[in-house]
Amino acid sequence: MYDPCTIILGVLCVATPIPSAESWRIETVDSGGNLGLCTSLALDALGNPRISYYAVDGHLKYAARNGDTWQIQTVDTASSTQTSLVFDGAGNPHISYGDFRALKYAAWDGSTWHIQTIPNVTRFNDPSLALNAAGNPCISVGIQKDINSKLSYAYWDGSGWQVQTVDDHYGTGRDTSLALDSAGNPRISYSDSWNDDLKYAAWDGSTWQIETVDSDGRVGMYSSLALDSSGNPCISYYDVTNRDLKYAAWNGAHWQIQTVDSAGRVGYHPSLALDAFDNPHIAYDDADFDTLKYAAWNGSVWEIQTVENVGDHVVDTSLALDPSGYPRIACYDMSSGVLRYVEFVVPEPSAMVLLGIGAIGLLCRAMHRRKAAIEMRSRTQRECFLRATESRRIGPNTPAATRILEEVADRTNCLLAANQRNGGGAGS
Repeated sequence: MYDPCTIILGVLCVATPIPSAESWRIETVDSGGNLGLCTSLALDALGNPRISYYAVDGHLKYAARNGDTWQIQTVDTASSTQTSLVFDGAGNPHISYGDFRALKYAAWDGSTWHIQTIPNVTRFNDPSLALNAAGNPCISVGIQKDINSKLSYAYWDGSGWQVQTVDDHYGTGRDTSLALDSAGNPRISYSDSWNDDLKYAAWDGSTWQIETVDSDGRVGMYSSLALDSSGNPCISYYDVTNRDLKYAAWNGAHWQIQTVDSAGRVGYHPSLALDAFDNPHIAYDDADFDTLKYAAWNGSVWEIQTVENVGDHVVDTSLALDPSGYPRIACYDMSSGVLRYVEFVVPEPSAMVLLGIGAIGLLCRAMHRRKAAIEMRSRTQRECFLRATESRRIGPNTPAATRILEEVADRTNCLLAANQRNGGGAGS
């Protein structure tokens, strides 16, 4: 049988606080002026935040917080497009990005940045980076030829860069988001701007399998992809027609699509992450109020809140979950021209919680005393029964039988007195 006190205290220990307006800590990472565009946030193995971003002057920058201090480096003096940051197995950062003429890739070796230019990719949009099991970079990107944009996939094969066309239909390759499955096969979500659809491409080892996820209206902007623990794709994106944040998840048989938030023009620049239980978390912009919002699925409904005091015009959100599943968010405050970092802070136990724990402790002690009294009563009753049986065996009206019956009476009186002290009735 389980001890109820252990169950109660166990529930208290595993309960996770839900973020509230008072639970967020906001930091200014870089405030040199117009800094923080196209942010990408990742956490190192210890949960320390790292952010890639670029400035209006065209510099690609990398910020790392160690303790309470942000250390900022300039990675490249030419950058103009979306940045994408990941870490390798040794904890070194890797970034995909581009300038006005070329798609680029930067890797830190522990002492310096090594920068490569992907050949024959001169006009492009929205690159997204992942590393395979060997630590080699893979990038989804929309490559533009004339006025046509095609979804493409570039990867380093160990000796050089290879570039494949994934979807050659007109207008594909915007808002790409890349993830690799457990076998290292690439998965890409993206928007088809010609048909205004959300699409998904998966490499099966020999060819690209492409499907339309959502075609209800003008959908698919700012797609963000994550794979759950079974390798199933999950995508957050913006519905332009209805001005809503939406979420699509493959359940193994079909796509399940939900509207996450429909309170005004919401869902710009969504960033998706899944926790250890495969529950989705999304950071995004509210375009009506120019604020940062955060949505988390609790298993039955979406819990949504506005993160206050981040800025008057927040864009380019990027979300990561720390090892405990709590949200960390990087974003650009356009009104002030600064890069912001926001993290959930686990609140200290309140006085009421401490009083509640104390009350549970008193209840547990009372329950243990009650349990001990019941066990003692049961032992006494069994012993009295055995002694009375022994007196009948000896025979009535003998000195030995009389002594046994007197002893039984004494034990019974003691039992009744103890039962009354513990709050029990005669029949309890």
